[in-house]
Amino acid sequence: MTGKYKNTPTTWKNIPLLMDINYAALLLSKTPENVNKLCQNGTIPAKKVGNEWRIEKSQLMIFLGISKDIALRQTGLYTGEPA
Repeated sequence: MTGKYKNTPTTWKNIPLLMDINYAALLLSKTPENVNKLCQNGTIPAKKVGNEWRIEKSQLMIFLGISKDIALRQTGLYTGEPA
């Protein structure tokens, strides 16, 4: 992988709260084109900012099957209310 994303983080704590397609592709071991399609069809919940998709870390964690409560705790968004 060339560009600014050369190393894959080893823990969720090291992953930013908001990421672009290229960063998500690195984490998922997929191509950016594939992740773009997953965002377009809603498989990975994402928001369009200008011409680019942005993915929240908690949404990527949920996509990977990590429980919503754990995902929200890891991102600091946990409110104590059941997810």
